[in-house]
Amino acid sequence: MITPVVPQTFTRSYTITSVYLKVTELIPNNSVTFAVGYIDQNGEYISSPDLIYTIVVEGEEYANWTNNDGYILNLIFSKIGFTPQLPS
Repeated sequence: MITPVVPQTFTRSYTITSVYLKVTELIPNNSVTFAVGYIDQNGEYISSPDLIYTIVVEGEEYANWTNNDGYILNLIFSKIGFTPQLPS
């Protein structure tokens, strides 16, 4: 039997173990846009719209990137509040 109830919001907790980045737009010499998503401890992509971010790198941040991928990764991680786990 299904009985209607007054709606309630539940918050689900995730343990994020990895972050994935996808370039969604690149305007050479101008900007790059990344979609940022998360993977949980079970290796599952978290599909919640609340946990998918768009990061636009432009202006001085884009100019500082040059060919240093470490710079762009550190910039994105600082914007989303995560620290990359370095291999031991």
